[in-house]
Amino acid sequence: SSLNNIWNSNFGRGMHKFMSSIQVSPKDVHPELSIVIPCYNEGRNLPEVIRHYREALERVSGKADRSTEIILVDNGSRDKSWEILEQELAKPENQAFRRVRVLQNEGYGHGILKGLKEARGTFLAWSHADLQTPAEDVFRVFQDMKATGRPEQCFGKGFRTNDRGKAAILTG
Repeated sequence: SSLNNIWNSNFGRGMHKFMSSIQVSPKDVHPELSIVIPCYNEGRNLPEVIRHYREALERVSGKADRSTEIILVDNGSRDKSWEILEQELAKPENQAFRRVRVLQNEGYGHGILKGLKEARGTFLAWSHADLQTPAEDVFRVFQDMKATGRPEQCFGKGFRTNDRGKAAILTG
């Protein structure tokens, strides 16, 4: 598939070049941004992860809207992550979230790819379920990319909170 070709040609060679505007065929809703978050045995942390992303989205957009979808990938967890996701995502305030299940863990990258394949957004992002990169950074970097006027030629990377504590924008 084209997603695998992107992975092999760009990610496999150290991410020398990456186009962040991968078009995904819309189904019923075509959000502007899809954020993929692989989760492995994060059941206890999922309510907090969801809250952080929901609040960050509300701060950016003023409300939880349909311009962003957040895909939580249960990446082969052995705890109750899938059931907790079901409970949390049934709440009306969590309409921006979806869940995807990987039955057997094949690593963080596999969880990202599964989520990206399910994504419907024009722009794609991914981050960590342990919040080592703050949820706000994903939205801030995306806003910075859009402000360049050529977001399809941008790649954003957030620094982990134990690193510099902020995100940067890289253009190609």
